[in-house]
Amino acid sequence: MESLLRVKELAERLGVSQSKAYGLVAEGTIEHVAIDGAVRVEPHVVEQYISQQRTVGTPPERRRPRKKAENSR
Repeated sequence: MESLLRVKELAERLGVSQSKAYGLVAEGTIEHVAIDGAVRVEPHVVEQYISQQRTVGTPPERRRPRKKAENSR
């Protein structure tokens, strides 16, 4: 059995912030194990989540920041 991942390691594997990783765990999107208050995730759960997120086709357009109006201060 592989070692359980800490939230920091989960975030690194997903390429997201620790805050986002905690959010995914808190909302139940990523299954976790609580050990004496510490959140841990099994590596195969992360791989399964990544597989479920895969899409085929053109990636969605990224939002562009709004330009400030020239007259606003």
